[in-house]
Amino acid sequence: MAKKKKASKTSRSHTLGAAYRAASTGVILASPGLTAANAGGGAVTVETVVDAYRADPKGLGLGLLFHGIDQVAGQRLFHHNTALGRGSLTAILPEAYAAFDAALEANRGGAGWGTAQFSRTKAAFAPGGGFGVGPSTKTYLVTKYGGGLVRKILAMPGAQPIVRPVKKILSGLGVTV
Repeated sequence: MAKKKKASKTSRSHTLGAAYRAASTGVILASPGLTAANAGGGAVTVETVVDAYRADPKGLGLGLLFHGIDQVAGQRLFHHNTALGRGSLTAILPEAYAAFDAALEANRGGAGWGTAQFSRTKAAFAPGGGFGVGPSTKTYLVTKYGGGLVRKILAMPGAQPIVRPVKKILSGLGVTV
């Protein structure tokens, strides 16, 4: 009798974290084009979008490099994407901060319907503003890596008597630490 082939096992948490990472990278990549479309006011042509990407290729490149390093370090050191998929508050808070900051900027009529601010917060790059680590980027990084450190500390065996009841309560709410 032939053995049944095992289905590949992809965890839900890995999939959700990877999907969010891909979406946020897509927003960062689209930010210069969306900013050009938002600023144009009228019909957007391919030339205006291409010119937006040509306007600051070094800043966009540095922003993408910074974002890439942040994503790899966040996942390798603190398993950030996995924690996102699990519904970890310490992983969700920095991402919610970035999205909320972008939404506020979009509400004020910001560049690229808020995508420029999202890009500035997560990748230290904003179309028209170039590359630079500002207060929103620092806040995002501190909450992201601080949350990862909290998860590491709470996973230590000595912390379990204190952490177990908190985890139980949060589990009832559908979230984790």
